Amino acid sequence: MNNNKFSSDYGSFWGVLFWLYLTVSQIMTVVFFIDLCKEWHSVLKIIFLGPIWAEIKGFLWFIFIW
Repeated sequence: MNNNKFSSDYGSFWGVLFWLYLTVSQIMTVVFFIDLCKEWHSVLKIIFLGPIWAEIKGFLWFIFIW
C-alpha cells in the first residue's frame, strides 16, 4: 500500500480538475454546435460535420472563447 500523502492529496485535486474541465468542455460543445447551426446553411454539413467540429472546438474551448 502506498501511503504517500502527496499523491493522495494532489491526486484527488487533479481528478476533480479533470472532471470539471470535461464537464465545461461538453457544455461548450453544445454552445459551439448551436453557433454552427446558425452559421451553416447546409443541413448535411450540420448533420455530418457539425458534431465533430463542435466536439473539437468544445475540447479546446479555452482557445476559442477569446
